Amino acid sequence: MELPAGFISQEQYSFPNILNVCVFKGSCPARCIHCPLGKTEPKERKQKFGDSSMTLELFKKIADEVACFRHSTLRIHAVGEPVLWPDLIDAVNYSCSKNALSWIFTNAITQKKDLLEIIVSKCNIVEVSINSYDKDDYKRTKGVDAYEIVEENIIHMSEYIKRNHLKTRLLISRVESDDRAYDAGFLSYWKSREAAADVFIRSYHSYNNIIEDKLKHGKVTACNVHWSRFNIDTNGDVVLCYNELFRGNDLDKSLILGNINDSTIQEIWHGDRLTTIRESQIMNQPELITFTENLPCSNCYYCQPLGSDNPKSEHQVKQLR
Repeated sequence: MELPAGFISQEQYSFPNILNVCVFKGSCPARCIHCPLGKTEPKERKQKFGDSSMTLELFKKIADEVACFRHSTLRIHAVGEPVLWPDLIDAVNYSCSKNALSWIFTNAITQKKDLLEIIVSKCNIVEVSINSYDKDDYKRTKGVDAYEIVEENIIHMSEYIKRNHLKTRLLISRVESDDRAYDAGFLSYWKSREAAADVFIRSYHSYNNIIEDKLKHGKVTACNVHWSRFNIDTNGDVVLCYNELFRGNDLDKSLILGNINDSTIQEIWHGDRLTTIRESQIMNQPELITFTENLPCSNCYYCQPLGSDNPKSEHQVKQLR
């Protein structure tokens, strides 16, 4: 069959490449300057962003469907820190038992090395956002004095992976800054440590203008997210863009595409709303979208342009094969 415009393969059309699953909200040990939750006082976070966790039953439903598509990856995220999710161990054990590819994004601020060992044993990709290569920058950008424990945890996970001959990809990342020399130094330092499978810089994002709008990239018409990503809230709501979840109680309900409790991922992926968004962006006709007046894409300067040759998260998944 002829693929709809923007899709490059039948597998990508059949099911999203990466599912960003928010499993936990409202709490994190860090105070990152590049994160809406991090920039919010800890005592105000639960009220502003919510205080909810995904049920294990719902997570299993998602994992079951992801397991049917070997090109797809379930990425465990949070509006907060996913390591704090009470059902994390049961969840990663389950996804592993179903052979569903999984990826967890964590700041690794924890004293629980046994938990980290379970994570690297059961997840295919573990990404640690240490963001720095010295204590001072870590405290400035992450807002807490935890560099040494995170560095220690990275080395512990790396040695555990090697000792047990695991295929887990351990990744180390930093958010892009306006200090290009430090960004380059971060890459150089952590690559020299040979602790991770890859070290890279993630693009700065304003979370759809929730935090400071800086380091703008070129504005584009079509965003790769709508052809490759799928974003699920703790209650099963599927949202247009993961960044919208950081609006907390102010989330625009018109940007909810469906709910996993009522529909399959595939049904929503091929649903009218996402199809209309794709068509409007390919054709550059925003007037086609009638179900919302608040599409965040129109003011976004940080998206991944559709068809861009820039390395994407799929690159990390491909290295597992």
